[in-house]
Amino acid sequence: MSNMRSGHFIRVMMIAVAAGGLAACSSLPTPDTVVPEVSAFHAPLQSHVLKPGERVTLVAFNADGVSGDYVISKDGSIDLGRYGKVTAEGLTAPQLEEAITAALTGRGLTEARVSVMPETG
Repeated sequence: MSNMRSGHFIRVMMIAVAAGGLAACSSLPTPDTVVPEVSAFHAPLQSHVLKPGERVTLVAFNADGVSGDYVISKDGSIDLGRYGKVTAEGLTAPQLEEAITAALTGRGLTEARVSVMPETG
């Protein structure tokens, strides 16, 4: 009988621990709570209009050889090597992300995703 009770006790304890773990998960941030904070943090950079001579950092997913630091050339573009040039002058970072993603998609990289971060001060 003692073995049965200890087995039951262990099962009850495991359920209690699992329930506690699930309760802890409910306190994790969700996209709804994080996105506004991230958007507010990046807002000044998101509205900044890019110009020649500025440096931007690209982080590309599913696009080998694209991630890195780039300087916007005098003609207002950035050269992505084998993927061609993309006009950056006059665009904001989100607009440049879309332009680069479109250029990569046009080269067959349909799963490519790009993040652009202008260099500050």
